[in-house]
Amino acid sequence: KKIINKNKLQQQIDINSQIIAFENIKNSYKNLKIIRIGFDLYSDLNPHTLKNNMRKIKYPEIVAEVTTNHRGNTQVLKRIIEGCISSGVNIIKFQKRDVENFYSKKKLDSAYETPISKTFREYRSKLELNLSQLKLIKKYEKKFKLKIIFSILDFKSYLSLKKLGFKYFKIPSTISLHHNFIKQMSKENLKEIIISTGMTNENYVKKVIKIFSKVKKLYLLHAISSYPTYYQSINLKIVSEYSKFRNKFKKIIPGYSSHDMGSVGSMLAVAAGAEMIEKHVKIGDHEWMHYDDVAIDVYDELPDFVNNIKKATLIMGKKTKKI
Repeated sequence: KKIINKNKLQQQIDINSQIIAFENIKNSYKNLKIIRIGFDLYSDLNPHTLKNNMRKIKYPEIVAEVTTNHRGNTQVLKRIIEGCISSGVNIIKFQKRDVENFYSKKKLDSAYETPISKTFREYRSKLELNLSQLKLIKKYEKKFKLKIIFSILDFKSYLSLKKLGFKYFKIPSTISLHHNFIKQMSKENLKEIIISTGMTNENYVKKVIKIFSKVKKLYLLHAISSYPTYYQSINLKIVSEYSKFRNKFKKIIPGYSSHDMGSVGSMLAVAAGAEMIEKHVKIGDHEWMHYDDVAIDVYDELPDFVNNIKKATLIMGKKTKKI
């Protein structure tokens, strides 16, 4: 209300700095809920009504993609899972592969210097979840009613996970050319399957729709396999095309696997019709980890990402025009 003797640019810098601080601080307290009242995207209450904007409507499924960001460390694994839960995410995805058979001997024997390895074999082996860690994930799944998904890169890994009682699986872009494996998976009587369509074209999409004709839910996740993805390469109109498939194939659920920075791409994917949003998550920054720049911190950034996806859903509203 008072006149501030600062130029317009400095005022904008000050306000934006406050917003960044607010977004980082508001989720830091266990027993204190901090809210902002205003008309912009950072607001929690509508000044007209003083009501919470987050209505109870159907939001897209948000999948926290852990990849190997647990770093093979059980304590880090626990913290990531608990961070996802506290952020309001109840769908968490991991991955599994048979290291010795997935890579060539030459690749496995090659030098690969990281804080946990000297060779690529040592690196990949240490990043694989062991039996006790898989059982730990099972405990969290049961206790917190989580939906646990695994990206599987070979049939042996699928069978071992199936034996432990895991039910939800994804075929990642990495193995889109592994035709025999994909056919094997189509015969497994799965109720649902998630397909990432990164590094593929329309022929692949048509193929998987045909191969998985018996599943009740077929998630088609648009992805650009560039880490990170430059914003002009995101191409979210593909999500809109996947949404149109539902006119013919009711079981198809369009989605977006985000490899871009931040939440804008994922918010626009919601506008394009995505009903599943997948985002890489981590704790801290580790340059030696694959795709680390793509991932967001489960404690510092994931809560806001979840909020933004919900806000994008609210912005889209309903198809009914009312006064």
